[in-house]
Amino acid sequence: MKNRDRIHLYHSEDDMDKSSLGAYEQKLKMLLYEWEKVYTYGDAESMCTDGIILNRYRKEILQLKSKLNLLGSKLVCEIPEIMPEGYMAQAEKIRTQALKALEEYQGSSDYRYLMAKLFCMSKKQREQTGVMEIYGKVHSLLNAVSEDNLVVMRELGVPGMLRDQIQESVKKVRSIPLRTTEIPKKQAVKTDEDWQIQGQLSIYDLEVS
Repeated sequence: MKNRDRIHLYHSEDDMDKSSLGAYEQKLKMLLYEWEKVYTYGDAESMCTDGIILNRYRKEILQLKSKLNLLGSKLVCEIPEIMPEGYMAQAEKIRTQALKALEEYQGSSDYRYLMAKLFCMSKKQREQTGVMEIYGKVHSLLNAVSEDNLVVMRELGVPGMLRDQIQESVKKVRSIPLRTTEIPKKQAVKTDEDWQIQGQLSIYDLEVS
C-alpha cells in the first residue's frame, strides 16, 4: 500500500473512547515511525516529494495527538517539524544513481540500435515494439537530470531498470520488416549533434512516421 493511501487510514477517529485508548496510542506510534522512515529513506512509491508526504503525516499526527489528549492520554511524543515541500531523502544518492542509469542507457549498443532504427519504422511499429515507451522513459530521465527533478529521477533512475525491456524490444525490432528511409541532410546533422550532446534523438526526429 502506498504511503499516500496509508496515511488516510487514520482519519476516522470519531468513535474513540477510553477503552480503545491503547489502540489509538499504538496508531500514533506507527505514524511517528512512518514519518521517520520517509524522512530517512524516502517514499519511492510516491510521485510527489518526500516533504509533501512528511507534512501529511505531521497533520495526521497532530490531529490524533489532540484527540488523545482529550481522552486523557499520557503518551509523550515529539511532534515532527514542518518540512520544506521540496525535501527529498537521500537526494545525492538519487542524483548519482540517475546519472549512472542514464550513462548506462546511452552507452548501450542495444539502446542505440533502437534509436537508429526509429527512422525505418512506422508509428505503429514503434508502438508495437515498445521503442516509444523506452525512448519516453529515457528522455524523461534525461530531462529530470537536466532539471534536477528528484521525484522523476528516483522513479526512472534505477540502473538496469530498462535493461530487459530494451533487450526484448531489440528482438521485436529485428523480427519485423523495416523500410529504408533517407534522412534529410539538415536533419542528419541535427541528429548527430543530439547524439554528441545527449546520446538521444530529438522530439522533432521522432515525428518522422
